[in-house]
Amino acid sequence: MKQNIYDAFDAVSCDEALKGQTLDYVIKHMRRSRKPVLRRMKWAVSLACLLLFATSVLGGYSLYYTKAAVISIDVNPGIELDINRWGKVVGQNTYGEESETVLQTLSLKHLEYEEALALLLGSDAMQQYLKKTPLSPSRWKQKTGTLRCSQAFRSAWTQP
Repeated sequence: MKQNIYDAFDAVSCDEALKGQTLDYVIKHMRRSRKPVLRRMKWAVSLACLLLFATSVLGGYSLYYTKAAVISIDVNPGIELDINRWGKVVGQNTYGEESETVLQTLSLKHLEYEEALALLLGSDAMQQYLKKTPLSPSRWKQKTGTLRCSQAFRSAWTQP
């Protein structure tokens, strides 16, 4: 039975021109099928780079605006400054109308917290509230404690 099948296919033949045309068609078809794979690969790599860029931008944005500390100034106008891990002011909260009027003239966002505090406490609008309540010895202790805390905060974030 096996020999009969071999004998039947031995009789099948084709000329050399048909073999050449078939070979050309197969090679042409193989080249055509490679191009879409390369195009898809280029799109995939481009999309991966875009995704990586978007992730790093959004991650950096959220990292910058995440609060690491809050400085609260509780004179009659209550003001809170939100500080990020690099010591920059990223937000401010007001408690009362007086504090809103104090902050209307000042732009404290994205400043170093020391510079923002100096600007806030040195402003004319804030000076009128600071003159109303002079510092007592107990408040001096609070102030020096705050300064020590400020120095500890600065050294904690600047050390590697």
